[in-house]
Amino acid sequence: MADRAKLFAARLGDDEEAGPESGPKESKLGLTIRSLTQEMADRLDVPANKGVIVQDVKSGSFGDDVGLTRGDIILEINKQTVDSEDQFNRASSTLKSGQDVVFLVRQRGAGRQGGTIFLAGTLP
Repeated sequence: MADRAKLFAARLGDDEEAGPESGPKESKLGLTIRSLTQEMADRLDVPANKGVIVQDVKSGSFGDDVGLTRGDIILEINKQTVDSEDQFNRASSTLKSGQDVVFLVRQRGAGRQGGTIFLAGTLP
């Protein structure tokens, strides 16, 4: 048995981080995301610069409650395209408690053949 975080670190780009200061920060949704680079897109067999990749989901967080998992690619939040960390942060910063949130997500391992779903919930 191996630690999933270590096993998939290269595929998800974790091995490229220089340290905690340069790494992605957890959002108020309980997600740690990263922009999808060309290299990562090639490894995951998905289009480049389309979405952000989930690197971590805090247990018990909103992201965990709606079913987001490590390796998912978030394409939209409430019909707002999120192709970079900045776009993700802008879209998530406008969300308020009690608001319905809908994610358009390409699930890990889906490749170019689809596997795009909606995940939704109401912010606590």
